[in-house]
Amino acid sequence: MPPPKLFCDGRLGQLAFELFDMQKMDSISYRRFASFEYVDPENLLKKLLPIVESIQQGTELAKNLNSHQLKIILEQYQAALFAYILGQNKHSIRAVSVCIKENDDCIKEDEDFDCVIKTLDPDGKIVFRPVQLKEFSNHDPKKAEIQSEINKLKKYSHGLAVVFWMNRDVKIDLSQINLSGLKIEQLWFMGESASHEVTLHGGNLCKLMSGLCLIRTLSFGWKIETYERPFKPYQAAKNI
Repeated sequence: MPPPKLFCDGRLGQLAFELFDMQKMDSISYRRFASFEYVDPENLLKKLLPIVESIQQGTELAKNLNSHQLKIILEQYQAALFAYILGQNKHSIRAVSVCIKENDDCIKEDEDFDCVIKTLDPDGKIVFRPVQLKEFSNHDPKKAEIQSEINKLKKYSHGLAVVFWMNRDVKIDLSQINLSGLKIEQLWFMGESASHEVTLHGGNLCKLMSGLCLIRTLSFGWKIETYERPFKPYQAAKNI
């Protein structure tokens, strides 16, 4: 059986909702996403944190987990973090949620997305965002560069958000990343420091290509900070 998938839900503030403003979804996909179950990502994070810390520390509990179980736990952790961070800002109604669908009838392994975020638009209408989770691994660091990984995203369709979990110490210069040819709607980079501060960089592709990156940090005490950082986009930097 494939690993359970995650479905994230929340009422987001205006800034966050702008990042989830999306093309009109076809009715079949809408009904399908609406049939999934959604729960609180904060509760899931609190449940997973002791297990994730055990994995990071290499305890006996972690050693008893096989690769399949590790994949499930880490995928759940990353999806819940993404949903929680996006769902928190000073304008939010405190009702973000995430769900694990235990059976494999809801989503197929060969589909483009690993989780779905659910939120309310300013008019109170429910909207959905499919999300694909990827990992920029620390294994064999010479094997892949971030640009080559981004180039692989050209095969994916409109309406998708892609989140890279940065499992490697790396500095990304956004002005050196070529986003042309991508059809996805959002691109994000997320990582966790040794002090357990989680940082999320990215946003809507059109904003990134125009030179504006949204940054959110989750620090000790579940405190979220949000700011935008302008940068010189690839084509402009290339023409200097």
